[in-house]
Amino acid sequence: MKRVPWDFIIFVNISIILGVYATHIWWSMVDEVNRKLPEDQQFEHLFWYPTKSLRLIREYKRLYPNGRLNRIRIIVQILLFTLVAISAILGIPRFLGPH
Repeated sequence: MKRVPWDFIIFVNISIILGVYATHIWWSMVDEVNRKLPEDQQFEHLFWYPTKSLRLIREYKRLYPNGRLNRIRIIVQILLFTLVAISAILGIPRFLGPH
């Protein structure tokens, strides 16, 4: 039985942490936008789809033109996807390679 490489475990765990942090940032954006929107236009925290996500980003930029959360979200998501790709590159060949 093959052992799981430490670098793979570290990258996967960091990816999980970044995913949780990205979710926290997203919900913070929802809360900030909802504070300034009328009740009938506010966002629910669950059941997201692409057009709803784009609307949140658009509303956040409109209501908070100098807001930092969207920029932080983008950076965290880029880091997250990069680490997931690195994890796949490091892990998949080792698991599928010769035994």
